[in-house]
Amino acid sequence: MIRKIIERILEFPSAYSALGRIVTLFDPDTVSDALTGVLKAPVSTALEVGCGPKRSKISQQAEEVVCIDINSRYLVTIRESGAFVVQSSATQLPFPGRTFDSCFCSALLHHLSDDDLSSTVQEMLRVLRVNGQIIIFEYVLPNRFVDAPLAWITCKL
Repeated sequence: MIRKIIERILEFPSAYSALGRIVTLFDPDTVSDALTGVLKAPVSTALEVGCGPKRSKISQQAEEVVCIDINSRYLVTIRESGAFVVQSSATQLPFPGRTFDSCFCSALLHHLSDDDLSSTVQEMLRVLRVNGQIIIFEYVLPNRFVDAPLAWITCKL
């Protein structure tokens, strides 16, 4: 019951951002600043998977960025930043294979079951061009190992 209430509240971008600053070990903006420049240049097209309510600075380094999220409220905020947005699940990306030079996700994996995590990474690989780059940044551990063992282990790597 309480979990459902919290999930409903987190559908709103401002609530999600505020909670993110409280419960994560790092300030997301500081982390994003530190990772600026990590993309191999030149990057003409990038896909940000599970963008949440705010575009990452990493994805802003590409000439063209497509941001996807399952939450339409987040996409309204992202659209205002000038990015092209698509409402979609990360487990079934609505793009042809080898579309993007770079695929990026940040603080997404801990939300996914092991099966969805596996599907998401497979989809990111499918839409990535040859010699492309995938960046997965996860700084939030799942609550318990038994909830999402693959995500928990991935976070520990």
